[in-house]
Amino acid sequence: MKTVTRNEGAGYTNPPDQVKGPMIHFVKSKLQICYAIISMIVFVGGCVSGGKGIPSANPGFIPKETYNVDYDLMWTKVVSTLNRNQIQITKSAKDTGQISTGYVEGPSFAVLPVAGNYSRYKYNIFITRDGPTRTTVAISPIIESSMIGSDGGSPFHDVTSANPANASRLKNWLYEQLEASMTS
Repeated sequence: MKTVTRNEGAGYTNPPDQVKGPMIHFVKSKLQICYAIISMIVFVGGCVSGGKGIPSANPGFIPKETYNVDYDLMWTKVVSTLNRNQIQITKSAKDTGQISTGYVEGPSFAVLPVAGNYSRYKYNIFITRDGPTRTTVAISPIIESSMIGSDGGSPFHDVTSANPANASRLKNWLYEQLEASMTS
């Protein structure tokens, strides 16, 4: 028995198995393309952004860094600023003017459940007495990153020099928080 396709007027005839083979291959190839596109969408959509973002100062903010405030008051303002922003102090030495903070969770990107990139940051703060009523505050953020995959992960390592814009954002944000505490 002969099967005639829609082109029967042109004299074309195809046995059913010859029509099905190429058609099935065509459908399978299109399905594979659809699966690939859907997988990419799920992959990108499955990238979960976790943690906190990098805080920023208001546009146009320029930190003073040197303040017409006595050393003891500045020390108190720096400590209260850190506490108010829930940034843990891990080490402090008022006599040397040094404060180190604990880590704050930064942006994280996970491709569930296989891998992820995790970041965190902390601050080293140096307060210097320049005179009886003049104090300088130097804020130095440290940004760290770690890659975690199905085969384990890498330890956190310092990526501050590779992220100068984020380091500047962190520094200026903390200066802005400090200066806001000076007016309150």
